[in-house]
Amino acid sequence: SLLHYRHKARWPEVLSLCGEAAAAVEVCAYREFLVSLPPAADAGSLAPFLDKFYSAAFSSFEPVISTLWELLLAAEGTEQQQQQQQQQQQQRGAAGGAAGKTPAFLRAKQQELKLFRPQLDFAFGTCVRVFGCCRVLGEEKKSSVCRLFLSFAADAAASFETFAAGSNVWLLPLLQRFVCRDQLSFFVQHVLPAAAAAQQRAEATAAAAPAESKDWVRVYRQLWGLLPAFASQPLDLFCCLEAKSWKEELKGVEAAVGGSKEDLNSPKSGKISKNDFQKPLLLPRLLELLHNSSLRDAACSSIVAFAKSAAAPGAQTPLLQQQQQQQQGALLQLGWAAAEQRAAPSGAPTAAESQLLLLLQRVAEAVAAAAAGEGSAAAVRAAAAAAAAAAHVCSPTDSSLLPAAVMAAATADSNRRALAQYAEEILSFVTVRYLLLHKDTAAAATAAAARPDEAAFAALSESAKAKAAQQLLLAIRAFAPLCPRALMETNARRFSAALLAAVSAAAAPVAAAAAGGSTGAPLLAPKECGALLDICGALRPFAAPEIGRELFEATLTLLRRCNEALSSSSSSSSSSSRALLRTLQRKAYMSLKHALEDGGEREQLLGVWAALKESCGTAAAAADLKQRLCCLEALLQSLGKHKSEFSEEAWGQLLGELLPAAVPELLLSLKDLNKKARAAAAQTLDTLAQLCEGSQLHLSALVTYVAAGFGGLTPETGGPQGAPGAPPLLKSAAALALGRLFDLYCS
Repeated sequence: SLLHYRHKARWPEVLSLCGEAAAAVEVCAYREFLVSLPPAADAGSLAPFLDKFYSAAFSSFEPVISTLWELLLAAEGTEQQQQQQQQQQQQRGAAGGAAGKTPAFLRAKQQELKLFRPQLDFAFGTCVRVFGCCRVLGEEKKSSVCRLFLSFAADAAASFETFAAGSNVWLLPLLQRFVCRDQLSFFVQHVLPAAAAAQQRAEATAAAAPAESKDWVRVYRQLWGLLPAFASQPLDLFCCLEAKSWKEELKGVEAAVGGSKEDLNSPKSGKISKNDFQKPLLLPRLLELLHNSSLRDAACSSIVAFAKSAAAPGAQTPLLQQQQQQQQGALLQLGWAAAEQRAAPSGAPTAAESQLLLLLQRVAEAVAAAAAGEGSAAAVRAAAAAAAAAAHVCSPTDSSLLPAAVMAAATADSNRRALAQYAEEILSFVTVRYLLLHKDTAAAATAAAARPDEAAFAALSESAKAKAAQQLLLAIRAFAPLCPRALMETNARRFSAALLAAVSAAAAPVAAAAAGGSTGAPLLAPKECGALLDICGALRPFAAPEIGRELFEATLTLLRRCNEALSSSSSSSSSSSRALLRTLQRKAYMSLKHALEDGGEREQLLGVWAALKESCGTAAAAADLKQRLCCLEALLQSLGKHKSEFSEEAWGQLLGELLPAAVPELLLSLKDLNKKARAAAAQTLDTLAQLCEGSQLHLSALVTYVAAGFGGLTPETGGPQGAPGAPPLLKSAAALALGRLFDLYCS
């Protein structure tokens, strides 16, 4: 075997070949499933097909996996491996007279194997991903070969050193990187009890042995860190989230209460009921991790992964739907071409081929949905790989796109049904925690005193709160499509009404201060209002079209009221009211930007432009200016998409209104002190130039308005450019803008 120690010079290529061979088996399995799909079957038959296919192929890979495991043990230098090797050498020496290898030789071999550790991890990790943890790692008390002994954590007599040496927990980081499309039941049955035992051991040793307690905490976090990997397209999510049957739990319940089935059904047995066993253990424990600052990232990542595995192909934004239609067309063309080659002389595809084409269409939808957040280039590559697989020309070593697409098409329906039962509770739980993060200090302390489980949120620093808020908002956006639409729409309307009331309450003190009257504090803190607007923006894409229009109009009304209040405010206005208005203005810019990216009607676009003109000059902070420029860029891009809806005269009038209003603001922003604001201004200028393409008159007008900046005389301020002799601000900005335009249209 080339994996023998004597052939170590060739290990890099051999280990790479082992990983590629396992990846080829994975691709062959999914391609074989697509080709051999019977007419009466559907995508739900994927799991038994893969189990049968991998079971047959695993016998050929088992010797290679065993050798890779021995090399990993030697590279890790565990006490168990050294003892095994010494015993083997002693037995061989007694039988044949050969001398055993010394511990020094084993240490030297360990140091040498560390040079090949990345290749070893790749080869073994690929085998774990392809064949699954149950086959490669084995199950305690069920498999003849077991490589991960997590049950040692429950042994109170074993120290942490004994547990670490005998359980092979050093394998956990590798599993976090490579586990995918595996059985979630392995995590529930083996990892979850070990995590609970590690937590108990950490609490038990916290006072007597703080160092050992920290080690147990580290293992506890690593065990829960495996959940995002197991939550990525699990094969058995529906089974793991389904409640256990009453018959299966009857023996355990009888043992717990010491009675019979009749006793359990009687009214007297009020302690334990059948409903107690209808709740899965995984999801409640997962939600509890949201209060743990160290595991919140893993919990949110798991929630997002669960939601993505249940995402319905095609149930996305209009822009993504258009992209999916284009990709489906290209895929179906190749699929029909392949079907015609295998069809009867009449040219009509058989029932099996029609079923295959139906599944391939769902594959294309899943690929487009999976690549939506990675940019257009990634989506095109994913669609091309799926199309190539349909035409049977996919590379046998490409195991990243086709299996993920087929798995999504096969398991999305069952996963969605499984998660829909708990989507309302999960979304409500996460939303409440997101709002709690944005409460002011006094309110957060009060909430923490009332609910001790949430005290961790009040103790977080501002940077930690910002990170936690980002993680929770991602979870809200991911689970929103699974939640009942009526609940989403009710919450969105309630939150938007609360925001409008908060703006009115904040505008009243500003108006009173302008008139010389007394001022009062706003109803909600700025961060709370910003959180409400973030949630409305996260729920809007998944609401009904009429509800989406209502939220869009509410956000536009919110921006207009903020503009009116800020433009009429004075230096004597309440600082809290002005802070609230500026926060809502910035968040409204961001929300409108996302809404415009998803699409909009012509009247909505014109309304946004009117609101942006009214708010010119009220964006004081750099963050406000950046969000305003990004919103303006999204508006210009949306106008370009709706150009066909305008007549030539109306389009000319619109550009005649856009250019004199937008160009001066963009010129000043090109010299802003904030780097992100300058970049946003440059990008918006490019988009404005693209709107003028096709008309020499409009391009000339754009250049004229930019060149008008050379008449500015106000000098630059700040830094070395503020020294005597520095160029005027507008002249410098105009030179930058003209240079950018010449760059774009030099040909």
